[in-house]
Amino acid sequence: MTIGIFGTWDHQFNATEQALTDKIKNNPCYPFTIVKDVFVLEYLHENIWKGSLLLIASTIGTACYMNMEFGDHHKYTGFLVFSMCLSLWLVCSGAFRRRLVIDHKKKEYRYYIHTHLRHRGPLHQIYIRMIAQKSGQVLLMYKLMLNGYKIEERELSGFSEKYELLECQGRRIATKLNLNYFDYQDTSKRHLVIHRPKIILSANNDRNNPPV
Repeated sequence: MTIGIFGTWDHQFNATEQALTDKIKNNPCYPFTIVKDVFVLEYLHENIWKGSLLLIASTIGTACYMNMEFGDHHKYTGFLVFSMCLSLWLVCSGAFRRRLVIDHKKKEYRYYIHTHLRHRGPLHQIYIRMIAQKSGQVLLMYKLMLNGYKIEERELSGFSEKYELLECQGRRIATKLNLNYFDYQDTSKRHLVIHRPKIILSANNDRNNPPV
């Protein structure tokens, strides 16, 4: 029986694993949805939430500052202006909806910001991966991520100490989406590679063009 802070951690880990299991049960294509035979993931960048919180804090700070009397009234003005500008930039940069499309018929994925196509690539460039992070001296914590070339990394789960369970869930997601799955170790027998890059062999060219 775990007590104290360790009991709290254990509850959080179990909640993380159960939450992911529930999401997969409710949506077998998690985190995507199927739209016209393609997998689609739409989301807002987390900058919009960070910018909103910073904007609220900057506004409250500015209002309090203007109502207080200081000997040097302009001492913190630059900081408040900078915070306001930074919050507006974060809100604007995160306001455009992201759209990630996996199209197995065309064997490609497409990444949009608003309506602008930012990248189109082959399926071997997008994958599910487990990452590991040390907690304390020895304990490793694991997390599932969706990542790929020229797309924003997305968390699929919170941290958990149960490697086998998280691996099973990660491979299940990858299999359903028909994507590659990679273990947290670069070299591992637990990788699930479905799509491979096309290797252009030069053997035929060497035969047709022998060295002089």
